[in-house]
Amino acid sequence: MNNFLNKPIAIIGAGSIGERYIRVLNNLRFSNLIVYRRKSKLFKDIGSANVKVVHTFEDLYAESVFCAIIATPTNLHLEQAILLAEQGVHLLVEKPLSHTLDGINILRKIVEKNNIFIHIGYMMRFHPIILELKSIINHQEYGNLISIQSKWAEFLPDWHPWEDYRTSYASNKKMGGGVALTLSHDIDLAFYLAAGQLKMFSTYKNYCPSLEIDVESSADIILKFDNNIIANIHLNFFEKIKERFTKLCFENASVNFSYFENKLVIKNKEIEIVKIIDCFERDDLFRDQLVYFFSILSSNNYYHNYSIENLNTSSSIIKICTE
Repeated sequence: MNNFLNKPIAIIGAGSIGERYIRVLNNLRFSNLIVYRRKSKLFKDIGSANVKVVHTFEDLYAESVFCAIIATPTNLHLEQAILLAEQGVHLLVEKPLSHTLDGINILRKIVEKNNIFIHIGYMMRFHPIILELKSIINHQEYGNLISIQSKWAEFLPDWHPWEDYRTSYASNKKMGGGVALTLSHDIDLAFYLAAGQLKMFSTYKNYCPSLEIDVESSADIILKFDNNIIANIHLNFFEKIKERFTKLCFENASVNFSYFENKLVIKNKEIEIVKIIDCFERDDLFRDQLVYFFSILSSNNYYHNYSIENLNTSSSIIKICTE
């Protein structure tokens, strides 16, 4: 990663996620950060960050950026990714890749032509407990994985209490909102943990009129993979007591990850193992994702395979969320 510390790196968008990337990059000692944002205003959480701010893509192109992190609203991701990939810029795109499949084949062709590495920012893959779950699966510690069950429920108005949630991207169809796309981390985790090809899926959506949003407020999703693993995923914006868990059922045990408690419980008739992760910060996920991103860039022979796999998985997620 040290080879990239002085290269010009762009952050596209400086909302809460964009500011988080700036903070993490500063902590990793990256020194040449260029922020693209359309409006001139102060940063909210990072004070007078040591960055250069530009307001047009023409000014951004003039900086000859090496890679870019796209952290704008979902409906802008694909257009901006295509523009930057055409300039030969490697990409880390915040999840989801888009709210539509239109244009993904164009991006795919540009990525292949210009040998671009593109990673989609599903940073939950880097959570230490998720990594432990992946290891348990790979080593068949409790036999074969049979099914995945997950739930993520939070009350949307509580997310950013300093702003009107009804104007946020998550609440607006035209900006690529809706609970399925916004909370699609759990769909991506099903792909990651099941490690199979999607065979079929069903998506059922519901709406909560009291939230006053024009997108679905809940989604129940069933995925079946070619290795016969089935995932059941429930997502909602309306529960006032937040809850988030991922439960894996194996032949010989059940394993439950409680996200807000950072707790892993493994049990069957003979055993019960409880593990709690202490001193864990959300920034750690973004840091480890960036370290991974730059490690792939250091081994450029693998750009194509990783990029196409990422685009294929993201296309499947978009289809699941939008049908």
